[in-house]
Amino acid sequence: MTTSHFQRGGLTLPGGAAIRGFTLLEVMVVIVIIGIIVSQITISFSGQSPEEILKTEARRFASLAQLASEEALLSNALIGIAVDHDGYQFLRRQKDKWQASTESVFRKRSLPDEVRIALDSDYRPAEKEEEKLAPSILILPSGEITPFHITFISEATDDRFYIEGSENGSIDLQHTPAL
Repeated sequence: MTTSHFQRGGLTLPGGAAIRGFTLLEVMVVIVIIGIIVSQITISFSGQSPEEILKTEARRFASLAQLASEEALLSNALIGIAVDHDGYQFLRRQKDKWQASTESVFRKRSLPDEVRIALDSDYRPAEKEEEKLAPSILILPSGEITPFHITFISEATDDRFYIEGSENGSIDLQHTPAL
């Protein structure tokens, strides 16, 4: 009969082996699996209203930014998000250069024609950092984010979704319907 003992440090097995929580590798594997699932979800835009298309795009950005924040924290990586009028792209800082993320969940995203994006960010790259790929938003390994405001706007209805990233890493999504 095997028994386990509960001691001050936690549960131990016979022979003194301790039972502990999840390892960093296990947590990262779960995050990668979640990312793969999110990237495999395909949404057919045919038959969707402009409001639904806008909501989908805004929620996708907020979810991916939150996932990138968790990834930066777990992998101790500096991650950036480059935002332009066509869409956005996730970047990683490697060998003193910004490089496009190679993970499929963080691939470059193009917005549908009927969706516009406007960014207001506190981050401005230094002149020496001017590169072909430069982030508009920084996500630090500590989980902190450069404060930003992004507005997703429907060209068809003038509906708006506002996404706010706070310094502490929180990302909030708000909707303002067209009048």
